[in-house]
Amino acid sequence: MLRVADDTEAILAAANRGRYGLSSAVFGRDLDRTLAVAGRLRAGQVTVNDTSNYWELHLPFGGAPGTDSGHGRLGGRYIAEAVTEIQSISVDLTPPWR
Repeated sequence: MLRVADDTEAILAAANRGRYGLSSAVFGRDLDRTLAVAGRLRAGQVTVNDTSNYWELHLPFGGAPGTDSGHGRLGGRYIAEAVTEIQSISVDLTPPWR
């Protein structure tokens, strides 16, 4: 935990200074400002007004691009994409096949 000046740019500079960008949490009373900060964080997962110590399987999880932890994603559709190969199949259902 780090306390910084009550200035949006100072908050973002301090938060984005680190090498890693897996998960972060932002706490604030002004939801517009809190969401503005959350959207500019270099982190793969940002939680607002709650802890970031859990993993929801349906949500993608992984680090932000350009960070030491920004290599791929897991969870959500990313798991399905990692273990499947997309294939198109066309079937002509006109007679005599019916």
